[in-house]
Amino acid sequence: MKKGFRKFLIKMVPALLHMPFLGHRYYLYIKNRLSWQGINLKRSIFDGNKMNLYVNDWVQKSLFVYGEYERKEIRFWQQLARKRKTIFDIGGHVGYYSLVAAKAASTDTKIYCFEPIRQTFERAKENIALNGYQNIYLQNFALSNEDGSLQINIGGDENWGMSSINAHAHTSGKTETVKKQTVDSFCNEHNIKQIDLVKIDVEGSEFYVLQGMKQMIASARPVVLIEILEQTLSAQGIDVKSLYQFFADYHYHPYNIMGSCELSPIKNPSPFEGLVCFWPAEKSFDKFISIQE
Repeated sequence: MKKGFRKFLIKMVPALLHMPFLGHRYYLYIKNRLSWQGINLKRSIFDGNKMNLYVNDWVQKSLFVYGEYERKEIRFWQQLARKRKTIFDIGGHVGYYSLVAAKAASTDTKIYCFEPIRQTFERAKENIALNGYQNIYLQNFALSNEDGSLQINIGGDENWGMSSINAHAHTSGKTETVKKQTVDSFCNEHNIKQIDLVKIDVEGSEFYVLQGMKQMIASARPVVLIEILEQTLSAQGIDVKSLYQFFADYHYHPYNIMGSCELSPIKNPSPFEGLVCFWPAEKSFDKFISIQE
């Protein structure tokens, strides 16, 4: 089937998805019978931001089909961003979290988006420009535990977000050597004294990022949303409990994100996997947040 016709059929998916009986069947047919490779399509996501999406990629496919990805987490992030002045999006992918933060926050909020992989960085750059944001500062390097360089295994065509220090089943066999820097040295270099909100999703390298931001954790006390997946952490020799202990040492409490306005304290960290919210013990919660014991 020619690419133009495939593109037309795929483009119809979001419009037809919510139609009774037909919509979901159509999506399953298109998903299973057609190749989505090589197809780029624009659409508006749930908050009105526009994105140009490579629909063969897992995350971008979800954004195209449903207009969102990580539903409860992104809405909680959206709420948090409204009153924050300095935001770090570490592992920015194609710009999704940064775009949502920029839409929610005031125009004088500064959003620093870090994405080391060239292909993904260029797509994030395009999406930021598509919406005309001037307060998202996109950085093409990795954040880690020391300054220097780093070799990253590039995620495959169907999952750009799986780029990692370690090669695995979802990497492509290609690598990129990228600059790496600590959060603390970046902040010193750019005279950033305060960070209010951080999201970290870097495929198992989260602990290294934390090791490089001890000064800012201690002084700025940001709210931190961080992906914790035992499989990706253990691949780099990191125990999940050591990550929780890091935050405990800095007097943070862990919470499961239950919805756009709800948090639940994490009593036993080991079995939980996903995006975890760490809140400074001394800080009061935003008024919109309900704590579910």
